[in-house]
Amino acid sequence: MKTLWKNSWPHILAVILFFTLAFAYFTPLLEGKVLYQSDIANYRGMSKEIWDFRAEFDEEPLWTNSLFAGMPAYFNSVRYPGNLIHTVFFEPIKSIPAPANYLILLFLGFYALLVGLKYDPKLSFVGAVAFGLSTYWLIIMESGHNNKTWAVALFAPIVLGILTVFRGKKLLAGGLITALAMAWEIDTNHIQMTYYLGIAVFILGIVELVNAVKTKQLAEFGKQVAVLLLALGLAVGANASRLITSYDYGKYSTRGTSDLTIDDAAGTNKTSGLDRDYITNWSYGIAESFNVFIPNLMGGGSTQTLDRDSNIGQALRGRVQNPDQILQSIPTYWGDQPFVVGPYYMGAVVVFLFFFGLFFIKDRSKWWLLATTVLIFGLSYGKNMMWLTDLFIDNVPMYNQFRAVASILVVAMLTLPLLGFMALNKLFKGDYDKEEAMKSLKLSAGITGGLALFFALAGGSLFDFEGLRDEMFANAGMLNELIADRKDMLRADAFRSFIFVALAAASLWAFMNQKIQAKHAIIGLGALILVDLWSIDKRYLNDESFVPKRQMETPFQASQADLQILQDPDPNYRVYHLGERLDAGARTAYFHKSLGGYHPAKLKRYQELVDLQINRRNQGVINMLNVKYFIVPDQQNNQLRPQLNPGNLGDAWFVESVQIVPDADAEMTAMNDFDPAKVAIVNEKFSDQLSGITPSSDPTAQVALQEIRSNYLKYSTTTSKDQVLVMSEIYFGYEGRGWNAYIDGNPVPHFQTNYVLRGMVVPAGSHEIEFKFEPKLYYVGEKISLASSLILLLGSAALLFTQWRSNQAKPE
Repeated sequence: MKTLWKNSWPHILAVILFFTLAFAYFTPLLEGKVLYQSDIANYRGMSKEIWDFRAEFDEEPLWTNSLFAGMPAYFNSVRYPGNLIHTVFFEPIKSIPAPANYLILLFLGFYALLVGLKYDPKLSFVGAVAFGLSTYWLIIMESGHNNKTWAVALFAPIVLGILTVFRGKKLLAGGLITALAMAWEIDTNHIQMTYYLGIAVFILGIVELVNAVKTKQLAEFGKQVAVLLLALGLAVGANASRLITSYDYGKYSTRGTSDLTIDDAAGTNKTSGLDRDYITNWSYGIAESFNVFIPNLMGGGSTQTLDRDSNIGQALRGRVQNPDQILQSIPTYWGDQPFVVGPYYMGAVVVFLFFFGLFFIKDRSKWWLLATTVLIFGLSYGKNMMWLTDLFIDNVPMYNQFRAVASILVVAMLTLPLLGFMALNKLFKGDYDKEEAMKSLKLSAGITGGLALFFALAGGSLFDFEGLRDEMFANAGMLNELIADRKDMLRADAFRSFIFVALAAASLWAFMNQKIQAKHAIIGLGALILVDLWSIDKRYLNDESFVPKRQMETPFQASQADLQILQDPDPNYRVYHLGERLDAGARTAYFHKSLGGYHPAKLKRYQELVDLQINRRNQGVINMLNVKYFIVPDQQNNQLRPQLNPGNLGDAWFVESVQIVPDADAEMTAMNDFDPAKVAIVNEKFSDQLSGITPSSDPTAQVALQEIRSNYLKYSTTTSKDQVLVMSEIYFGYEGRGWNAYIDGNPVPHFQTNYVLRGMVVPAGSHEIEFKFEPKLYYVGEKISLASSLILLLGSAALLFTQWRSNQAKPE
């Protein structure tokens, strides 16, 4: 027991300190406040219908009607109860107030990696602080990219599992660590981040393969790969329901291939996934790379607060009565990205340690981390290094499914500190040649310190410092002052980085020359890293970012227009807010069934309809989408008012004729000028369902929506002859994937009409028509998830029990 306590107390202390640091940074949490996150506000808007439905019916809503006229809810708040990993691991962490829980998980993940590699707990603690306080993590917390934060926090445990298999010769333990961490990683539902980590793992595999060939250990390498593939299989299996439905849905989303060719004005801009412009819209500038080392090199965030003593502040004196209001939002950023909240600052000390590791580390770990870092930076440049970007878009599977390529730098935020702390571990263990170590220190300090000093002294003459948002200041005759402030910001932070590098280098020099002990050097480096990152992080996420809890629990307040519309007892109609972009916010979806919304993967056909018809105010298309109300901005009174749409076609209607067209282009073109109340436009691939049917006007025909829930619709119809019925509901009836139709309880086919809607042939007489959302893939996936989760959890329990029995058998 004494041995157990002796081995455990440093880790217990580390965990206590991680909690202390997290709540010290987020002190408003102790006052009952919460972090305002714009993306989470939108998430609440797009998920409210799902939460309300689940609470009322105790049933999982797999379809949502509140976004984009209806879509699968897989990417929203759908639960996957078969995944027991989620219950075991996610729920305890979620019980800690956010965002402290994210920061704690970032700390714990990297700490586990270093401790698992047998590093000293004190050094591991400092490494965890260096990784967890990287500025980008705080920035994405402030924005509300919670799933991304979960995902990157699990990078380190996954790497630990893989390295344990490759290096530790503990195949079973390493495989289980990999499987559990990877299962949790996939469960975070940020496949883009997981994919980017996969690039680093692939490079690691190549390095290990080369080593196996050199050392003639290919058979052992084969065993290691087999274990890792089995671990991956179990992790994927635990998330089968989510992955199967998401992958399958992706083929029909904006990340899938389009059936259209008429809107491809750019020609080569199209890919089998997202368009190249969309993929590369957020591309890191090559010179912007130095932001990882000098935070304000390019002005920090798109807008930052300057004081009255700044050049802009002095220029405003005498021009405006209250300059402080303007000074709160100065466009200091002058890089190429559309807008940024802040830089990918990784810390001056961390970057210095990375370079120290490049010279000091001699084993293959260095080549893996160096090759990964170089490739990651190259890919982050996007349109600024298009030859490499095109190479990956056109040849690497799934790469064209992800946007904002600059975010791939999250992988470098793991590789830089990892190499640096590998070097420190080797140094503090005494496993080095002093002359070689001193040479490495001089080179790394010279490069990083010299670079910082160079930018401090000469940076102002290297660039033009002109940004994308300078027009207002140029028109006001204050562009020179704005540029001068940008130069000052670069200069100040460059000197700042130089000082941190000099102090960190001095700490290592003192240790190498036996002026201080290892523990003192570790404490000194830890203090430098903490002060360095903490102070920069506070520029972007601070106490002012927190609000009373009720503000996030109810992020949107109903306007007078909303309240008037909500008085309508009709259970099914849509609202088109003319003052909002249809793809840029979920406020309307919070209160109504919206024509727009906020979602990372909309149905591609619906997005094309928005681009080519709705945004062009095609009234016929708007009418067929059951838009009963417009919300119209009243510019004179600065208010919103509801406006009834007299042309709304309602829930469903019978048409007088059907126009069969050959392809998607013809479908879209035919809607440019058509009357949806009379004509249904149908692709010829569905023509067999219309064989022998000649729809015509029937004054006696009636259709009424009797019941509507997220996963269910019921209509009653009466006709004197067979007719074609069009429903103002989004078509997602692909085989086994979604909506199934029934007439009087018997399954019947239905087809896609008017590019996005549902249509079907209704026989004469009175009938009950039902639509049920029954995606087989979801239910099959749930069974696989449950089985895989049980294998993982039982295997982990068995391994822990075996380890406990082994420890019990050992003498104190």
